[in-house]
Amino acid sequence: MKALEQHYISKIEGHGYLKTNLKENKTQLVVETGERYFEKLVIGRRFQDAHYITSRICGVCPVAHQLAAIKAVEDAFKVEVNETIIGFRKILLSAQIIQSHTLHLYFLALPDYLGLDSTISLSDKDPKKLKAAFDLKHFADEVVEIVGGKAVHPTTPTVGGFLNLPSRKSLKILLINAENQITNAKMTIDLFARFEYPHFTNKVEFLTLDDYDFYSGDVISNFDTGFKPKDYKKRIIEKVRENSSAKFSLHKGKNIDHLPTPRPFMTGALARINNLGDELMPKAKIEKSTTLKTPNYNPYLNNLAQAIEILHALEIISKNCSELIEDKWQTRLVDFKPRRGSGVGAVEAPRGVLYHYVKTNSAGDIVDYDIIPPTAQNLANLEQDAKELIKATKNLSSIKRRNLLEMLVRAYDPCITCSVH
Repeated sequence: MKALEQHYISKIEGHGYLKTNLKENKTQLVVETGERYFEKLVIGRRFQDAHYITSRICGVCPVAHQLAAIKAVEDAFKVEVNETIIGFRKILLSAQIIQSHTLHLYFLALPDYLGLDSTISLSDKDPKKLKAAFDLKHFADEVVEIVGGKAVHPTTPTVGGFLNLPSRKSLKILLINAENQITNAKMTIDLFARFEYPHFTNKVEFLTLDDYDFYSGDVISNFDTGFKPKDYKKRIIEKVRENSSAKFSLHKGKNIDHLPTPRPFMTGALARINNLGDELMPKAKIEKSTTLKTPNYNPYLNNLAQAIEILHALEIISKNCSELIEDKWQTRLVDFKPRRGSGVGAVEAPRGVLYHYVKTNSAGDIVDYDIIPPTAQNLANLEQDAKELIKATKNLSSIKRRNLLEMLVRAYDPCITCSVH
């Protein structure tokens, strides 16, 4: 493309911009952050190193990478963990969702809708909203630290279970604190439900896991047949582009009237709400029924979907804490032996489905590794939405169109650092 201006996007994680020509209604998404080659860093390392190393891809969603890596190794070794271990993992992952969504909504997206340069301005204008943000983030950090050992890059999760588990007394405290955060979660939903979002829709495909616990399930589509996570390489096609240090992902599925194959798709909160809205936890389901009608193809409403998921995640934490407090705990580690094999671990990260693949030799050393993070899956659809948005807004001023493009990118909540792993 010629005569395209570089329009850098602020308030996103990482470095990316849109090369845009508003006169010709053209735009192209560019990712500039340098590649970091984590998939190569783990080659030759022991299987125990995979989840510690790959979780360093991101400081915002390390739990998701950690658990996906652990699940991949467990799949390769044919390890089956017990319900106690799974319960604690679901608590960890739900807390990760709250950590990430809260940061994005309050500190990256909110200024767009309140006309602020920074959310910190709320300290004078509306301190109650700012306090809600800090309280939710503090609670989520507390959960990850108590269950995982550290608030960022947990130390206790491992292949086969946990190195240590918190006491029942700690879980009782977390349960009380989770219930205390319900008001803040509902306030967040109310806040993001009241905004006037841009009127824009682009009928797209949503790919998610089919269980709304964020931890398990097969992949499903709103338009196509689903697939097992182990088959993701057959269905998710990665494309290398000259203008990007991140690969762009497409879904190789059935030909559909309005969707070619392979095609862009969306994953993340809005996708989950569309595919799994009926499986939301009770309080979140009620809030969703009054604030977000589905199916909904407006990408700006990914913000509202994230707000609803904060409440959903709180309820998952409460449910699993309650069950673990009452239940007789099984062993925190299950026995296994390293073996030659390959495995896939998939979880719902804050921004969508995250895949980790590992191949090991008979000693348990890693001989191959692959990761497809959700942002790398969303990039092609984000760019497609940006192209459609430019066409739909050609009668608006240049300033308004640029602002709408920035808001669109931020609504996707991209983690550029993950995409260039």
